[in-house]
Amino acid sequence: MRAWGNGVVVMLALVGAIAAIKELRGQATAPLAAGNFLHVGIVVKDITKTAQMFSDVYGVTPPAPRVFDNVKALRLPAGASGSQAKAKLVQFTVGNVRIELIEPTEGATPWQEHLDKYGQSVHHISFGVPDIEQSLRGLEAKGGTWVMGEPGNISFKYVDMRDHLGYTVELGRQQAPAAAQPAPVK
Repeated sequence: MRAWGNGVVVMLALVGAIAAIKELRGQATAPLAAGNFLHVGIVVKDITKTAQMFSDVYGVTPPAPRVFDNVKALRLPAGASGSQAKAKLVQFTVGNVRIELIEPTEGATPWQEHLDKYGQSVHHISFGVPDIEQSLRGLEAKGGTWVMGEPGNISFKYVDMRDHLGYTVELGRQQAPAAAQPAPVK
């Protein structure tokens, strides 16, 4: 009887170990499991007007937009040529959410493609991850397509996951979450 009891204990221990291994294996294959939210990227037609509207609606003061030259797009919209593009970008915080406005200004990019197809709307959600390349490979294994960010560039990569998640994922360097800004006093 005692041998039978020991056998049951060993069997339950094995089942527990197998379950733990499966859970750990599942965590290792979740590309964003160790990521933290960075910002929401919104593609806009006119960054100045949209930033002013954010100011009017939320009481924030966005900084002046910056111009980014020579942005490389890996997957271009059908019929497009060249891979260099320009865009205006501005980031600011509303409450505890970081917002990034993007106005494509020149060249074919996933931003311009999104704007043409969907109009002004959320383009991506950005996550800071410990290893951008590893997360990129993990999202590609889940059906994503790497669409923007130069090979070897460790600052950001875009992975189109619209068919799977409904949005593009931006992979960035891991950093502390945005701090909440107090509401303006009126």
